[in-house]
Amino acid sequence: MDHKERITERRGASRLTRPHFEQDLIDFHRLGRLLFAKAWIIAAVACAIILVAIAYVLLSPRTYESRAVILVNQEAQKVVNIADVSEEKPEASDYLNTVVQAFTSGDLILRVIQSAGLDKDPNFAPPRPDGTPYSELELAGIMSNKVKVALRRGTRLVDVTAFDSDPVVAQKIARTFVNEFLQESFAQRRSLSRAANGFLQEEAQQLKSRLENAERKLQAYKEVNNAVSLEERQNITVEKLRELNTAVTEATTVRLKLEADLEQFKRVGLNNVEELLRIDSINKMPEVALIKERLLRIQNAISALEKRYLPEHPRHIAAMTRLAQLKEVLAETLAKSGDTLAGQYEAAREAESKLQQSLKDQEQIALELSRLAIPYNVLQRDVESDRALYESITLRLKETYITQGIDSPPFRLIEEPRVASSPSKPRKKIILGLGLVLGITLGVCVVIGLDTIDSSLRTVDEAESYLELPALATIPDRPETKIMDAAKKMLGKRDLRVDKTVDSEAAFPKRGAAKANSTPLVVAEDPHSEQSEAFLTLRTSISLLGKESEYRSFLFSSANPSDGKTFVSLNFACSLARQGLRTVIVDADLRAPQLKTDLLGEASDIPGLADLLSGHIDLKDALRSTKYDNLVLLPAGHRAPDPAHLLDNHEFANVLDELLVNFDRVVIDSAPISAVSDTLLIAACAHATCLVARAGKTPKRAILRALHELEKANAKVAGFVLNRLPSSGRRAAYSQYSYGSPYTRNGAHKQYNDHSSGLLLS
Repeated sequence: MDHKERITERRGASRLTRPHFEQDLIDFHRLGRLLFAKAWIIAAVACAIILVAIAYVLLSPRTYESRAVILVNQEAQKVVNIADVSEEKPEASDYLNTVVQAFTSGDLILRVIQSAGLDKDPNFAPPRPDGTPYSELELAGIMSNKVKVALRRGTRLVDVTAFDSDPVVAQKIARTFVNEFLQESFAQRRSLSRAANGFLQEEAQQLKSRLENAERKLQAYKEVNNAVSLEERQNITVEKLRELNTAVTEATTVRLKLEADLEQFKRVGLNNVEELLRIDSINKMPEVALIKERLLRIQNAISALEKRYLPEHPRHIAAMTRLAQLKEVLAETLAKSGDTLAGQYEAAREAESKLQQSLKDQEQIALELSRLAIPYNVLQRDVESDRALYESITLRLKETYITQGIDSPPFRLIEEPRVASSPSKPRKKIILGLGLVLGITLGVCVVIGLDTIDSSLRTVDEAESYLELPALATIPDRPETKIMDAAKKMLGKRDLRVDKTVDSEAAFPKRGAAKANSTPLVVAEDPHSEQSEAFLTLRTSISLLGKESEYRSFLFSSANPSDGKTFVSLNFACSLARQGLRTVIVDADLRAPQLKTDLLGEASDIPGLADLLSGHIDLKDALRSTKYDNLVLLPAGHRAPDPAHLLDNHEFANVLDELLVNFDRVVIDSAPISAVSDTLLIAACAHATCLVARAGKTPKRAILRALHELEKANAKVAGFVLNRLPSSGRRAAYSQYSYGSPYTRNGAHKQYNDHSSGLLLS
């Protein structure tokens, strides 16, 4: 599998259908740098929200509040002590919520308005222009907006808070609410206590008669059925049933075990001593166990004699004779064990049968007792329930007589409402704090949102994951480039050369210089810069692609103009030359050549590749030496009317082969792929193709389309170079590449933009 096939397999055929880039993990480091770079946006949004909060605080009316606190007691006075069947418990959550809702009842609100005289207060209910009075429903609605009743979480405390622009009126409303509620509750409980007293007397008389009748019926049943000690007899019977049931189970188990052993004895036969000994019942017989023990002792003795004497020794012979006799005795005993086993089985079966009969007899006795116990238990329960009700009613009746008139409600006022010294609304600190938090949060969301809709490649990890290509190198941006970009925007490009590419402006020979006509060869002029080190990394990455003999010609291109492919190819060629390799850089961008200006300082057209492909000159006449050792330039040549026609033949491949004969390395600077098709005509000729993308500028769809076109052109795409990567999270406003002028005039760049828009829509 060659290099191109490996790249294609790694990317997959469905890459163009992906709607957007997906990351598995959040890059918190990049996110932090992004928020730091866009801190001014966050600050602006936060300031705007805080200004709105300040305006709200200044314009909102001042409101005072007065609060009363009521405690719902844990234990309330009981009227009937019947396991709380219908009584509400003050400690229950539903009861506490009911108390809270009772404060909002219409009757209570109207009584508060009348008691406090608020229906005649013009500040509470301002007179209408037509003089019509307020209805009770309207007054209740006004009061509902001035009162808030809430239950404190996890407690039995109810807060009654009144709001008004006058602190005295707020205190008056809160106090009136509490007083009216407590008075109503006390009146209701007094009325309930009086009604309950009469009810309890009637119930006591009825329960007394019912209890007497139930006791007479129970006594009559005991006398008729002799059931005085029925419960004790039932307990004895149940215990006997349990014991018999256990005995029957054990007898059945023994009988089944003996039956199985007897069947096995018959199946094995009398001659198979080893199988007979495996039968558990036979093996446990005393006579068999005794013989086995003697056999074991004689076998151990024989083992000891064999260590001391020969087999012909009298002692050894006597021991072997004894062993044979014991085995004969064991065989005879096992033969007789069948009769013993059968006897044991018959005894076990008879014992099981007797126990089962005893169990059935005891069950009949238990059933008879249960039949007698059913009506007995019914009568007993009637007596007990009637007695419990009668005792409860009698006790409660006595309590109501004692506590009548001194009944205490389950509510207690523990905090009196007070006159507020400062307004409670608007809450300045909370509003301003929330405004600050909301402003910062909204600013962060705006920054992240703007970053999310950015369709460019911004980091190396993002580019590698999206393109599924290795990053050969990342070229950092320089402060001088940012200064030049800002200057172009401020001056409208009046004082700067418009025909210089971004590649030329992306590097300066010395840090701090800001001339547009400075050489872009940072590898030669500023070898200790970060950009120079990046190109050395690029040179190393390309050298690791494969054998040196297989990778000698390299084509550099980009998806769009202004991506910096000329700058990258020129510095890469210079890095090869500084390594001692005879290097020629070919300016194959026949529409907007730049290398002649960067390397030779020539502004006018000179003979080069176009003239060579046309057959007007030879290769030796087209090559131009530069001031840099080992670096030779093959310029683009004179402007051709149809550059694509010149490149669309085998002549370029012949020129490339001839250059490889005379030079160690060949670097080709080609035209942008999305602008024109020139690069696709020659991409297959190079040993490796490097795609240059500008960080934060090149759209993902554009570079993905360029890769697709290169694959169709059979180009060996080695990877990509991420150019002008910001050293920090702050991105500068980049200037336009000079390709914009010639390609915009020819209509090619506009055509690409329309094509890219169509891709996004599809």
